[in-house]
Amino acid sequence: MDDVSATPASKRVGIVTVSFHSGDAIRELLSSLSSATSRPTEIVVVDNVPGGDPDLATALRGLSARIVDRPDNPGYGGGVNAGVAALGPGVELFLVVNPDVVLDPGSLDELARVLESDDTIG
Repeated sequence: MDDVSATPASKRVGIVTVSFHSGDAIRELLSSLSSATSRPTEIVVVDNVPGGDPDLATALRGLSARIVDRPDNPGYGGGVNAGVAALGPGVELFLVVNPDVVLDPGSLDELARVLESDDTIG
């Protein structure tokens, strides 16, 4: 794998995950993001627990992520759509990831490099 850390990070990456009582798993995902990319990120966590998951705010304490509360549980696809819609302007690439995934160091930078190298993928 090329050393992508030397490549200037230009495009902002949006990361969306949907939580339904995800507990510590989501904290591990979010903790892995800082080493997965050198690019600026916007992280959105959709809480699909009707009325809100009280443990989610605790799990995310100290991490840079915005919670989007759903008044109902629209399912995984509905949660993803809500999360993508909540991303701010300037996000040019986005990743939808399950809350129980842990990303390897540099993995998002490598994914972005491949996406940007070929206009026919993405």
